[in-house]
Amino acid sequence: MNFPSLTLEHAITELPRAMPHAQNLNLSACMTLKVIYLPEGVTKFSHVKYLQLRLYFSGQENLLSLASFLKAAPLLEELDIHFLRRSFPLNDFEKLPIRSLPPCRHGHLKRVLITGFHGARGEIELAAHVADNSSRLQALVIDPVMRDVDRNMFTSTPEGRAMYWDLARENAKKYLARRVAHGARFDVL
Repeated sequence: MNFPSLTLEHAITELPRAMPHAQNLNLSACMTLKVIYLPEGVTKFSHVKYLQLRLYFSGQENLLSLASFLKAAPLLEELDIHFLRRSFPLNDFEKLPIRSLPPCRHGHLKRVLITGFHGARGEIELAAHVADNSSRLQALVIDPVMRDVDRNMFTSTPEGRAMYWDLARENAKKYLARRVAHGARFDVL
């Protein structure tokens, strides 16, 4: 499904009612991210096992709120997140704490792929939440390259992009490697 404009709250509360038996969900959206609380008893994606999110979003500081999708899809086994917006990697001098949500176990999630990961604070927080709460996780793959995006939208040189991606990779390793369950594969491409 493709939505030119969508709020996270609408996606999580309305789409499950519209597609109660969906097992695979591919959602492409320009999404507004606001911190939301998913109340108990709300209709969920009770059959979704595969979720692909292709997101151009506003509200980088609220990226952790995407974890609500995991709570709304309790049987989710595979998650692909493709960030389609350039963000800036977290630098050591920023000293910002990595925020977290209360524990919310995702007992079925086995594989996670995140592309367009630039090592920004919100991206790190979301990936850390997934790693911390997915007891059956077999693989977490992080790729700083945005997929299916016009390469001409970048104004930096190939060397500049390489430096940018290297910093994103460093942040992924620094903040996420120790959080992935023992025995699970952690790849940073």
